[in-house]
Amino acid sequence: MRLLAIIAGIIECALFPIQEPDSFLGRLKGGMVHPLLRSAFDKEGFALPETSTIVSAGGGRWTIETGQTRYTIRARKGGLFVYQIRRPVIARCCYGLLDAWNRIVRTYHAIKGGAFLIAVGFWKRTFEHPAELLVNIGAGPWYQRGWKVLDHVGDWYSYPRIFVDFPYDLTSKARMPFEDNSVDLFYSEHVFEHIRNEHCQHALGEVYRTLRVGGGLRMVVPDADLIYEHFRARNIEFFREWMIRDSATLEEAFLILVAHPRERIDEKQLRKDMLGLSKTQLLERYADRLEYDYRRAGEHINWFTFAKLERMLTEAGFSEVRRSDPQQSRFTQIKGAGFDTRPTYSLHVDAIK
Repeated sequence: MRLLAIIAGIIECALFPIQEPDSFLGRLKGGMVHPLLRSAFDKEGFALPETSTIVSAGGGRWTIETGQTRYTIRARKGGLFVYQIRRPVIARCCYGLLDAWNRIVRTYHAIKGGAFLIAVGFWKRTFEHPAELLVNIGAGPWYQRGWKVLDHVGDWYSYPRIFVDFPYDLTSKARMPFEDNSVDLFYSEHVFEHIRNEHCQHALGEVYRTLRVGGGLRMVVPDADLIYEHFRARNIEFFREWMIRDSATLEEAFLILVAHPRERIDEKQLRKDMLGLSKTQLLERYADRLEYDYRRAGEHINWFTFAKLERMLTEAGFSEVRRSDPQQSRFTQIKGAGFDTRPTYSLHVDAIK
């Protein structure tokens, strides 16, 4: 198994690398070695001198040089994995073949996934006629029997339009496509952090308008209280997923969750702000500068603590707002594998009309 892992690492040496000078692996000068990178090298028993330099980066794969030796680093679900490159020419050839195969596989899965969504959309419209109107806001390619999807298909989130039951742009400030008092239940998971406060408040008002009396909304968003506390404690384990996925420093990973940086950040200034500003002031300072961009719709440009979300829901008209644990919604329809799927860093709130 170890031999196979080494062969896989060599094969994944970059062919036609994408240059990313701001990658965390580029921060190898002046003793600024990323702790996750240091840990990965120590695990394999490799030395990582402070004079190491980045050779190439892209697609979760990097090549660095330490003296006369080169290593490839690969980001996978389990962390960073390091392999020594002994035959770079052979590695490039092998990776070229692997890259071509991966393109074929990705194309196949894209076609297969699109066909599945079209089939599900047709099924919902033709055969499903639930007694209740249950709506998932911003669900994307998500399916649960009896539920409808309200979403906007655009450049960032692109999938067959037939799958979306109710086309709606949350940033339009238009009326939602429902009559007053007509919807039994709304659910939304990790959607509202992608839009600004004024759009969130308008959408919550529309949700309240269209809900039946006694109906409700369950909102799941990143928990800014929790994220802030882990950043203040400099808990690398909590932010590991984003540090690896986006080749980010701890400071960058923190902002990815609450106010996605669109240019290189001043990390020293962020640490000063952490000491000199309150939690709310800090979060507002970094999020308020971000405007919604359809081309970057996947970025987090807003943050929510329970106090902020409770205030917005109350302003929208909801009389009862409760925080709950994952899979503990007071609404029986919102339980199971399709709901509350990111429990470790999320805030879960039920609101009742």
